[in-house]
Amino acid sequence: MLTAFDAEKLSLPLTFEPDTKISKLFNPASTPKNILETFQKLNVTTHWHDFGVSITNFDEKLRPNNLRSLTTNLDRSGFEFVSTLEHVNKPVYATQWHPEANQFDTTEKKGDGTPNRIPQATFAMQVSERSERAL
Repeated sequence: MLTAFDAEKLSLPLTFEPDTKISKLFNPASTPKNILETFQKLNVTTHWHDFGVSITNFDEKLRPNNLRSLTTNLDRSGFEFVSTLEHVNKPVYATQWHPEANQFDTTEKKGDGTPNRIPQATFAMQVSERSERAL
């Protein structure tokens, strides 16, 4: 299921997939516009991984199990991977990025300055974490 990706020590914006419009996590009707724009336009999601789920593997193996892809990203080589998903009916969510990193991880933890600590990044993570707990 997992594919090798070059996304170690990398901050990226999220690319929202069509299912985001009907999602619980990033639904435009319940998520403030400025938060969605932060995720879409700024390098605020922290990636520390060498493996992930490709779009092909997601469509073949996970989508049939009532999971939907909400966001994707491109690694350094331009390969696309699923970065956020949720279950269609159950309160199950997963990210292939670290929402906690902007607030809590220090550069000493990974030996790099990956977490983007601009105010918009920290605020977006706090709002998305509150929204997730409310689900």
